[in-house]
Amino acid sequence: MTELPDGWTWVRLRDLGTWYGGGTPSKHVSEYWVSGTVPWLSPKDMGADRLAGTQDHIAQSAIGATAVKLIPPGSVAVVVRSGILERLIPIALVPFATTLNQDMKAVVANDSIDPRWIAWGLRAYETQLLRDTRKAGTTVASLEIPRFLNFEIPVAPLDEQRRIVANLEDHLAHLDAAGSRLSRASDQMDTLVTNILLDLIPDASDYPSDWTPATVGQAGNLELGRQRHPDWHTGPNTHPYLRVANVFEDRFDLSDIMQMHWPEQTFERFRLKSGDILLNEGQSPQFLGRPAIYRGDPPDIAFTNSLLRFQANANVLPEFALLVFRRHMRAGRFIGESRITTNIAHLSAGRLKTVEFPIPPLAKQRSLVQRADDLLAAAGQLSAQLTAIGKGQIALRRSLLSAAFSGYLAPNHREKA
Repeated sequence: MTELPDGWTWVRLRDLGTWYGGGTPSKHVSEYWVSGTVPWLSPKDMGADRLAGTQDHIAQSAIGATAVKLIPPGSVAVVVRSGILERLIPIALVPFATTLNQDMKAVVANDSIDPRWIAWGLRAYETQLLRDTRKAGTTVASLEIPRFLNFEIPVAPLDEQRRIVANLEDHLAHLDAAGSRLSRASDQMDTLVTNILLDLIPDASDYPSDWTPATVGQAGNLELGRQRHPDWHTGPNTHPYLRVANVFEDRFDLSDIMQMHWPEQTFERFRLKSGDILLNEGQSPQFLGRPAIYRGDPPDIAFTNSLLRFQANANVLPEFALLVFRRHMRAGRFIGESRITTNIAHLSAGRLKTVEFPIPPLAKQRSLVQRADDLLAAAGQLSAQLTAIGKGQIALRRSLLSAAFSGYLAPNHREKA
């Protein structure tokens, strides 16, 4: 175990204070829920480091009549059962009295422990907690409570806890402010890409005089992919295919390629050819029609009916068609031709065929494609730099937490050679 500064000690989580579990009052007893005023904390409330309230409330009568306990203000709440535990452990300070649902635990710190020390300590050891205390093989990710409560974190004397936490939170406040600026810059980069595309491909009313106004159906051939069927999951003529999960804007995600049986000559009909453009037929509204161009890799692959294939006519460059489709997606043009069911928008081939499509002279198309490549490449470099900075911030946050719980953020406390 890591050597601690003088006066520090390793303490099991169970010994940091009084731990509380939770439960759900019967939904069949309306008086427990109607006009309730007592906060009832569940995983959906977790997100901020310090909570301001809960979405749900229960009646005071539910506390005395059920196993639900009222937890004093100043507790530290932890999600112990949720799918999110595959990635992280939501932890928050709760400055108000509350009850919990069954997927939560909370601790009220002993007098010798600052609750903020517990909260930041759990975050500092989050990776180890997930590795050592998460249950294996369960349908929903959860923590093994006995192992969790036996997990140890370092504890400094109370005055030192407060100094370190104050120092840590000051550093993290500056880091969070920088993160907010970084997030705004990332949003601006996305807006820049949209503006580049809208500038290169104007509205139909502003097409230059040498551009031929046309429709998607007049600019090329449009076809919906082959429907999947349980009977075709296996068979002698198995080939890979792309689906909506593989098609992103101007790129394919090939990490999860599926295969199925293609009876008779159906594979040849739906086999992709270099220059084909695939568009999402069904997607969240803002991503409807998200397009990417197939350039021959991977070879011998087809597509299903979650996608539409556009094959450009001889007077249309596939790369130019991709610009038009990216422009239409970002301008919300495809949404206007969609139908929406259960928050998923659908774009039929018939409706897409009627969408406006400009056809400049081929030389102008080449010029626009080159201009787009130059501008979007520059924007991509800036986005990559922002991504690298964001990863650096995550690493810096981890380093700050590690330093805090090793004694290096304690003013005038510890020197290292």
